[in-house]
Amino acid sequence: MSYYNSQQTQWSQSQQQPLYHPAPSTTYPNYNDKNYNNNQYNQQYHDPQQQYYQQNNQYYQQNNQYAPPPSNAPLTTASAEKFVKKPKYNDVWASILFFLVLAAFGVCAYFGVNTAKDVYLNIISKPKDASKPVDSPLTKISERDILYTVAIGVGGGFVFSLIYFFMMQLFAGSLIIIQSILLVASLLGVSAWYFYQAVYIPAVVFLVIGLLFAWFFFSWRSRIPFAKVMLKTVTKIISGYPATILTGIFGLILEMIFLTVFLVTVFGWIVKINGPETFGIDENNNSTLNTNSNSTNGGFNTRNTRRTVNSSYALYGIYLFLLFSYYWTTQVLKNIVHVTVSGVFATFYFLGVSNGNGKVVVNERNPTLKSAKRAVTTSFGTICFGSLIIALIQTVRAMLRTLANEAADDGNIALMFLACCAHCILSWIEGLVQYFNHYAFTQVAIYGKDYCSAAKATWALIQTRGVDAIVNDNLIGAVLTMGGLFIGLLCGGLSYVFYIFSEMPKDHFAYPLTMFLFCFIIAFTEFLILSEVINSGVSATFVCLSEDA
Repeated sequence: MSYYNSQQTQWSQSQQQPLYHPAPSTTYPNYNDKNYNNNQYNQQYHDPQQQYYQQNNQYYQQNNQYAPPPSNAPLTTASAEKFVKKPKYNDVWASILFFLVLAAFGVCAYFGVNTAKDVYLNIISKPKDASKPVDSPLTKISERDILYTVAIGVGGGFVFSLIYFFMMQLFAGSLIIIQSILLVASLLGVSAWYFYQAVYIPAVVFLVIGLLFAWFFFSWRSRIPFAKVMLKTVTKIISGYPATILTGIFGLILEMIFLTVFLVTVFGWIVKINGPETFGIDENNNSTLNTNSNSTNGGFNTRNTRRTVNSSYALYGIYLFLLFSYYWTTQVLKNIVHVTVSGVFATFYFLGVSNGNGKVVVNERNPTLKSAKRAVTTSFGTICFGSLIIALIQTVRAMLRTLANEAADDGNIALMFLACCAHCILSWIEGLVQYFNHYAFTQVAIYGKDYCSAAKATWALIQTRGVDAIVNDNLIGAVLTMGGLFIGLLCGGLSYVFYIFSEMPKDHFAYPLTMFLFCFIIAFTEFLILSEVINSGVSATFVCLSEDA
């Protein structure tokens, strides 16, 4: 752990004093001094995180890192609140551009959704031939079986996520070790299966990745105690502020609603330009549709519609805009949740005080609500700015995927290869920018910075603490990734057990497969909400510790 010794002085000197950081003239105790009198410190200061951080002070002293800050030390702002009462609105231009794009998307959605509605109403209004009974496996499932399946997915996912959440509090260190081993074993197991199937390229890829992870986790074993402290701290804070989880749930609901609108809009515009036969809809249905192309409810003339070059370009242009709008909006929603949760953890870290009973309290009502208010007002432009970068990269990647597919259909191997290489490089760049933005938005949540200032602070953080952040995120990430897969598989397995003992027909494989996939996706999504909140808390706490070192 000599890295901390060599970097501690350089890190402290290189960082500018943040807005809400204790004043530089303040003298703090030296935790590493052998003559340091801890009782004297307790008489002068009250550590706001003593329940979570000071109980692990021995670990910090051994590794010369991250001494917790005294809460009652003077701040550079006279306000008792962490954020100033009248903060500045940052990156306003990004907010304006986002709302303009969102308004244009709304116009496209109006016509697209109305066109899709016409198709739907026409299909359900067509008389059905009673002499041709519908023979579908799904028609043999009763409503009771459907309700039980939903209960297993939703209820089981919630219960198992809650149990795993408390296990992370009680057995954080053991879970990090066990789940790291399981992750490596899973990668090697997939590799062995591919070798057994004589598919050697993915077998070698998974083998190399598994061995690399095994080497990484072995090399990082000395970092596990800090990751353990971090995971226990974050889960305890979340249990004290359950509104952070509700914020994640609300964000996911908004994302799913927007996804539904996006899909229906895309369907409507494809039908509007190319006609419903693109989706194999019965031609007899087309005659009852509104064929007035000027209709405000999205009518079209299918009899004279053909797939021409001009219509193809028009459809692709509209689809590209809709896809860009979808990427940008979902990124904004996701980052609003991240900034909100990070703000709550920053509030706890800097404003928490001990009540004398070993419990840390924050003398501020509804810290989650206030953090969310900052995220959707003064920091909203910054969120739009950072999200725009990711949305542009994702849109270009979508264009490259389309180009590669068309080149493959045309037999142009060279163009397909170049498009795939460019797509791979952009995918790697997107991952780096996503990781960078995660910590940049943490800076935004803590200090209310604009995006450029947050990016500069994040770059300084990466230069001095980047290795620690990556190691810490990977160790905790293994716990979250394997936890989500385990809960999903557990709920999927319970659905199969229910299928065995139910009265559903046993002659069709579609029954258990559909139930398993449904329960797995629902349970995994529920745990994904929790893991996103934990990731935000981990990054916020790490930045607070690093800035305060």
